[in-house]
Formats: sequence, structure tokens, C-alpha cells
Amino acid sequence: MILPAILQPFESQIQETLKPYIKISLKESENISLTNSKVGGHPYWPVNEPYPVSPEHEPLRLLAQINFSEIPQGIEELPTTGLLQFFLASDDLYGMDFDEPATQEGFRVVYHETTEAPALDDFSFLDAISYDEFPLDEVLELAMSFDIKEAAMSSETYDFDAHFGEEFRENDDLMEAYYELFSGLEHRIGGYPGFTQFDPRDDDTPFDFLLFQLDSETVGSQEILWGDVGIGNFFINTDDLKQKNFSHVLYNWDCG
Repeated sequence: MILPAILQPFESQIQETLKPYIKISLKESENISLTNSKVGGHPYWPVNEPYPVSPEHEPLRLLAQINFSEIPQGIEELPTTGLLQFFLASDDLYGMDFDEPATQEGFRVVYHETTEAPALDDFSFLDAISYDEFPLDEVLELAMSFDIKEAAMSSETYDFDAHFGEEFRENDDLMEAYYELFSGLEHRIGGYPGFTQFDPRDDDTPFDFLLFQLDSETVGSQEILWGDVGIGNFFINTDDLKQKNFSHVLYNWDCG
């Protein structure tokens, strides 16, 4: 890692925070299946299972799904097989509850151990649901590809000041240089999150692992947009992740 001169006195502190993560890149493709890793489109969903709905009984939309057999190995906490899905309500808060951000009512995180069950192939019941209040365009479906990377703690992570000190944050030149390198603003699994405002977690949080992060981006003719160019994050406890228990996940999004 080559640091700018202003950050070189803090190189050891920065190195101490390095973590591996999986960078997600998105592209348009005509060959995306129901079980591929993707953003948008229709999900793999077993025919005999009830489809996820909101408290108002409206079907939730697929935000993204991750097929763990497609991602590179290197983060031991992650499953190596199975399909993980993220569903959101189409409403003015994209299914988020500011008071209970881990209550899976306006959003749902679903894990399928296998995709061998017969899959639903008629999604006409979704046609009446508007995309006017959703982070994705109606026609959006983007393929994911993955790379293992490494990055230091992002500047808005809740424990940044505990590691670097308040004097570091109060120095605008330091923070600007640091943010340029380690904002955390991209699509990723694991590592450190990025925020356009602040980390909703604190020192007592059980949600210590970044399960999935989707940033705002225009890809070809398709657009992902969280409010005013924001970002969405999903967090889980590491022990829950190792046990493949996705019933307790913290969902957050913010924008500038």
C-alpha cells in the first residue's frame, strides 16, 4: 500500500485495520439465470414456499441475490454454497424501519441451502407493484462478478475514532486524504461499510459483519439509486453467519 505523505505517519495504525472483503462488480447481461448472483430481476423461489410479503401483504421485490458457489474463497465466515436473497418493500423508505432496523417486515433476508426444488416461473403477481419508490429501475437486472480485495477501516465506521483518535478526525486534511482511499463506498461483501451519513451501529452492536452492501451506480442504461445517491447496507452477527442464521439482520440505507 502506497500512502500519500500526509498519511504515512499513521501507516501502522492503518495496517492494523486491514480486512479482506469481496468486491462486487455489476454488468448488463442477457444470460442471467434464476439462481445466478445478480441485482434485480426475478428471484429463484421454490414453488411450494410462501413468497415474502410486507405487513400490508404486498409482495416484496428482489433487490439482490448471492450464489455463494460463485464467489471466490477467502473469507472463512461465509458459506461456500447456497443462495442468499435480499427483498425490499416498494415504499418511501424502501422497507426500512428506523426504529426497528432489524425487524424483517419491510425487508427480508432469505437463505436457500440448495436450489434443487422446482422454481416459481410465473411472476405476474408482481406486475401491480410500483417501482416508483424502489432503489432499482423496473427493468433492471445486472450480473455480479467478484474479486477478493483488502481495505482499511472506512472513515465513517462507528469505531473509527476509538482506533485513530478524535484529533485525527478533527484534522480536515487528514480526513480528506483518508476518505479518498478508504471511503468504503462500493458494492461489497465483508470488510468495512461505507456511509453517506453515519454508521447506525455503536460499540455495543452485535452486528459486526457486513453481509452485503449495494451502492448507487449507473450501469449501462440501468440505474441503482438509493434516494439522493445513497448506499444500502445489511449487517449480521458473525456467529449467526457461521450458523447460516439470517433471521437477525440489520438493514440500513442513507443518502446525502
